[in-house]
Amino acid sequence: MNKGFTLIELLVVITIIGILAGIILVAMGSVREKAKDTKIESNMLQLQQLAENLYLDYGNYDNVDPTISSEIAAIENDIITQGGSPLTIKTPLPADTYCAYTSLNKTLDGQQVYYCTDYLFRNQQIGDPSIGCYDTCFVCPACLDSNGDGLMTAGPDPIPNELLNMFISSCWGQPASCNPSLDLDCNGIINILDVMSYSGLIPYPCL
Repeated sequence: MNKGFTLIELLVVITIIGILAGIILVAMGSVREKAKDTKIESNMLQLQQLAENLYLDYGNYDNVDPTISSEIAAIENDIITQGGSPLTIKTPLPADTYCAYTSLNKTLDGQQVYYCTDYLFRNQQIGDPSIGCYDTCFVCPACLDSNGDGLMTAGPDPIPNELLNMFISSCWGQPASCNPSLDLDCNGIINILDVMSYSGLIPYPCL
């Protein structure tokens, strides 16, 4: 005589199916996010190409701006559609350099991951745009220079008095990317001595 499933056996089977379905859904979600991030990165490469075309047309990167260029605006809209943040584009004066970044759907150890590109064709995923883009003219908001725009210009930019006691290395360098030879100014000749002259407290950009 054939025996049917008992209620307990049916519940066990249903539970197993539920667990497997959950695993599949999580995996599918991860695949979708990766696909969206791939699209975002592709958009950033298009932005880079457009920026170079604009530079050839105008001799600077002033027009690398979604409020000026309809093509860049279209790229930004698609990035947002894919789950990225609106573009952040930094251009110093004169606008002969730039860096741009947006957030990805990806997180790492609970931290947001960004994608950064710049005028030197460096494309990378970064955990903090204030660090990953710092040598392409972006300075974190906590370290605004004397101009108040967060961009170091060519030549020494004195840091306001209220920033003298700040742990400056947290903005301009981290152990993972420590390089005392990096210029801290865009197109400047800043080195470790400039950091000393800025703060009077720390001898190197990376501690």
